[in-house]
Amino acid sequence: QRKIEEAVKTAKEDIERQAKAKELFLEGYTNHSSNEYDKAIQAYQKAIEINPQYDKAYYNMGNAYRELKEDDKAIEAYQKAIEINPQYDKAYYNMGNAYRELKEDDKAIEAYQKAIEINPKYYNAYYGIGYTYSELEKYDKAIEAYQKAIEINPQNDGAYYNIGYTYYILNNYEESIKYFRKVIEINPQNDGAYYNIGYTYYILNNYEESIKYFRKVIEINPQNDGAYTNIFALQLTLNQPFELEDNYLNLFKENKETLICYDMLKILQSIVNEENVNIDDWKEKYADNKLNLTFDIYFTWISNMQDSPIKMKLSEVIEGFKNHNKD
Repeated sequence: QRKIEEAVKTAKEDIERQAKAKELFLEGYTNHSSNEYDKAIQAYQKAIEINPQYDKAYYNMGNAYRELKEDDKAIEAYQKAIEINPQYDKAYYNMGNAYRELKEDDKAIEAYQKAIEINPKYYNAYYGIGYTYSELEKYDKAIEAYQKAIEINPQNDGAYYNIGYTYYILNNYEESIKYFRKVIEINPQNDGAYYNIGYTYYILNNYEESIKYFRKVIEINPQNDGAYTNIFALQLTLNQPFELEDNYLNLFKENKETLICYDMLKILQSIVNEENVNIDDWKEKYADNKLNLTFDIYFTWISNMQDSPIKMKLSEVIEGFKNHNKD
């Protein structure tokens, strides 16, 4: 009888401990959801003190450390979760992400591959492998991994996007456009895919198509100042009036980081229209701002002009703009 009573008492105490551990785990989860990561970690640690086999508490603690950019500690937590539960595919996957942040790429790929061994349908792990290979500039392997992710999840627009970007890096522009279009097919609101198609058409000297896609970027995201200034630059080289100019100024009239480019384009437009310009005023206004753009389009534009005073003036002024960041 006494042994039975002791067993019942032990079982009751164990149930109470497990309930308290779960209560602390949920407290940690609530803090985690509120972005209070330090408090979340403290709660997870208390849950683990009560139940040292609490693999989910170790896993969530790893996620909280990752939010705090403490990837070394995150890896330790994921490893503890895996010691308790060797089939914890999510722990391997997030450990791979942590290793990738630390630039320990071989360990990252190894962790992703382990997640796939446990769960062959883990398309995010293939995505992680692709991303890591891209950072290593092993582009063929990156594309292969992204393709695997797509085979498992054909709606994975992120994998299509990264394949498109990889082909862009490889100067395979037709394939790049094809994959960015697939992104748009899956997610019509992906302004980044429209932007990249627009920029790729610019590289291919198809300026009208480029403008069309940059317009679409603005429809989706009116705050994308780069799409506006790209349109203005292309219209300048096509001798067209600046479209959407009023909209742009209403949105960005106080933003010198983007106005520096717009005002530069207006000066070039004035030169084409044979109006007087003063680049010194522009230099003074933007003395503390960087001009972040490539000048290839402008040099190509003026190289195709017939010799004239306008061409000479444009060449001189563009060279001045190019040297702005060096002054």
